[in-house]
Amino acid sequence: MNCGVKNLSVKSKLIRNTIVNYAIRFWGFALTFVLFWYIVGNIGETEYGIYLFITAITGYFGILDLGIGNSLVKFVAQYHAEDDKEKLNEVINTSFFIFLFIGIASALIIFLIGTFLLEFLSGTFPALDAPDFYPKARAIIYILGAIFMFSLSLASLKGILAGLQRYDILAMITFIMSIVNVVVVVLVLSMGMGVVELVFYTSCVGLIGFILTAWFVQKLLPHVTIKFSYVKRDMIKVLMDLSMSVFLLSVFIMVIYYTDRLVIGLLVDVTLLTFYQAAWKLYGIPTRIPEIGLYAVIPAASELEATDNLPALRRLFLRGTKYVLALSLALGVPLFFLSEGMLTIWMGDEYGQYYIIVQILMISIFFDFNNYVATQILIGMNRIKKFVRYYGIVALLNLCLSVFLVQQGYGLTGVALGTTIPFVLLEVLFLAHVFKVLDIKWGDYAKQVFAKTFPFAGIVSLAMYGAILLRPPYIIGTHTTLFGLIKDSVEIVLYFGFGCCLYLLLFYFKGLDTKEKGEIKHIFNRIKARLKFWGKNNGNSQMDSEDKK
Repeated sequence: MNCGVKNLSVKSKLIRNTIVNYAIRFWGFALTFVLFWYIVGNIGETEYGIYLFITAITGYFGILDLGIGNSLVKFVAQYHAEDDKEKLNEVINTSFFIFLFIGIASALIIFLIGTFLLEFLSGTFPALDAPDFYPKARAIIYILGAIFMFSLSLASLKGILAGLQRYDILAMITFIMSIVNVVVVVLVLSMGMGVVELVFYTSCVGLIGFILTAWFVQKLLPHVTIKFSYVKRDMIKVLMDLSMSVFLLSVFIMVIYYTDRLVIGLLVDVTLLTFYQAAWKLYGIPTRIPEIGLYAVIPAASELEATDNLPALRRLFLRGTKYVLALSLALGVPLFFLSEGMLTIWMGDEYGQYYIIVQILMISIFFDFNNYVATQILIGMNRIKKFVRYYGIVALLNLCLSVFLVQQGYGLTGVALGTTIPFVLLEVLFLAHVFKVLDIKWGDYAKQVFAKTFPFAGIVSLAMYGAILLRPPYIIGTHTTLFGLIKDSVEIVLYFGFGCCLYLLLFYFKGLDTKEKGEIKHIFNRIKARLKFWGKNNGNSQMDSEDKK
């Protein structure tokens, strides 16, 4: 099953894994939009708000990964490249049992939170005064606590596949699980069940993923066995050397991500969490989709660091950042102008008024996306200690600003500003650190990245503004009929496609050099050839099957 994979070059594996990641994660990302609309439409904003609030609490337990997950990816890639079976057994078993023990301990803490803390919160904060908040929230947190016992161990198994750079297998498992999850959601809600039952059955689906992932790991690494005797104190030290920095980074990212939910749930209104989440999901289009291709960067950077190939790491950062920025701006600029209509058509008229949340959050794209590729490279190089301090400051500012602005009466807008402002203020500090590590000059970055991406955003902004000024693509409240909904949806898609395609065309002809254009053409030709090969093989397999019959 792993024939030929190990002999692929770093560049070939990076391209293959990036393509696979984009394909499957784009599918999953698009699916979340449909499921969000369907679930909220069936259970209502309040029940979904309760779910979001509870996941904001349990989400903090994800930091108990301790950063070991990224360390596992790095060292599996390293030991597999060195064909060191003994070290592979040690690193896999050490991380697996650490995660198992942490999961059990965390589950007990989550149960205690469900028993004591939730009742205190529901009686202390008027914002949580939703119908049946406490019994529903307690049931949800008990379910999530039980599942958490296994979720970290599943993450370790996925880390093994990532370290082997078998993102194709991870993609296949993700696709299978997404289909099963959709079926379960539709069945549960069609039977009139509520949020508690939905959380229970969808959590059970995750256990199937655990079994599938374990099976593939065993097939790829038959010499690896799960035994406690393989847990080594020295290996714990090796893992923790990198993982503690990644752990602190994860803590700060969790604070940034989940602080918004907690501040809204405790200080504003738990029902408004659903409206904020809708805006956040829309903001995820230009942020999550470009991020998808970065999962393969850590093992690739680890291999390049092992061979002391600094020029290749420098090229990886400059070109990777340019591509990520280009894709995020291609999606983000038209979304900025169309956010009100997209929210309205997707979720309803009452959601359209929160388009300002999307626009405020999207300002961070011009700053934060300069470091997305760099973050993965620094993790692969084990050079992220200064970056951790940077994110710590961002997280602290986010929390303080969000609480302050909410108390000043800015509501959801204040929460969004509290998230965006720290990135705007501090991005230059992080870039300075990256340039020092990779030996990059500001002038080179401005010439190879900034000048090849941001000017096109200005051109597309003018074009979008002019087009919308001449003919607005939607009228709020007009899609009360099916025809009106289809008409407005088609117009939004056409305007979005116009802005996105215009940016990508400008980027292709003016942002890429001749060599990059040739490489992109080569990649697409390889994809076409692979699809033809698969189609031919499938056709032959069907013919063979018919002959046997």
